Amino acid sequence: MIAYWLLPAESPRSWFVATIAQLARKYDGPLFEPHVTLYSTDENDEAARTLLERIAALHAPIELSVGGIEHSEKFTKTLFVQFANARDAQQLSDAFVAASPSQKNYEFNPHLSVLYAHLPAETKAAEARNIRAPFERALFDSIAAIRFPRPIESRADVELWRTIATAKLAR
Repeated sequence: MIAYWLLPAESPRSWFVATIAQLARKYDGPLFEPHVTLYSTDENDEAARTLLERIAALHAPIELSVGGIEHSEKFTKTLFVQFANARDAQQLSDAFVAASPSQKNYEFNPHLSVLYAHLPAETKAAEARNIRAPFERALFDSIAAIRFPRPIESRADVELWRTIATAKLAR
């Protein structure tokens, strides 16, 4: 599978990287690049590179408003920063859906995970209460295409992720 990610600019990125690293150490979780998933589909690497470059040239950097720190039962949403829906982010996600050969039904939900781990609900809730983003809005200025296995249910699965291409949002 290929995932298309929205990547944070340097200022918020450094906080996300540090938070992911701290939580990964504490809970023996995987390290991963901070990202907001725009869309995922099944296509080849070359098609993904071409699509990524084409879409990056047509879109400007995006600012997302932090809605809060949340948690879920899903491994890939153990702890995450939920962002408010933004029209330009939705349009970017829609561009990938429209250009994809599969055009599967995809519900864009802008969030950025800071921990992937299997933890008790109480532990996740306590951590969510303790995390404070030092910003109200985060700038995202790049996109990436990532090859990943399905399903993603363990640290080993996350460690198989491979970056195919990245591009700056240019418009």
